[in-house]
Amino acid sequence: MKRIFLAIVLSALFAFAAWAESSTNVFFIDGKAGPTTTVTLADNVAHTLSGDSVPVTLTYGGVTLYPRAVLVSVETNGLRVTFGGSTPSQTLGHVIAAGSSAQFSGEDMIKAFKYSAAVAGSYPTMQFTVLY
Repeated sequence: MKRIFLAIVLSALFAFAAWAESSTNVFFIDGKAGPTTTVTLADNVAHTLSGDSVPVTLTYGGVTLYPRAVLVSVETNGLRVTFGGSTPSQTLGHVIAAGSSAQFSGEDMIKAFKYSAAVAGSYPTMQFTVLY
């Protein structure tokens, strides 16, 4: 009986591991999600969320909410991102490939978040959702 139970548990664990490996991303949306904003870059300079009209504060029920996380999905062309004051370029920054998504958390990290095209002349289109 113990062997059958162990076999069932192991089978379930392997099935979960296969599912988790086939899933591209798991995002934790905790709090209030702001509107999703589409941004298409048209140059090779560094951009910020507020500079591209992505709302970084939200008034809800008369209270100003501040960002807890941002979800970015890159639809076309690659994106380079930096945090902490560095300016992204075609040679500096973490690459988020087209078809990929990433979630960054922390108000300070979101304020310092900058992004640009990964390849000069190949301008990405992204979807941003800020979580409050």
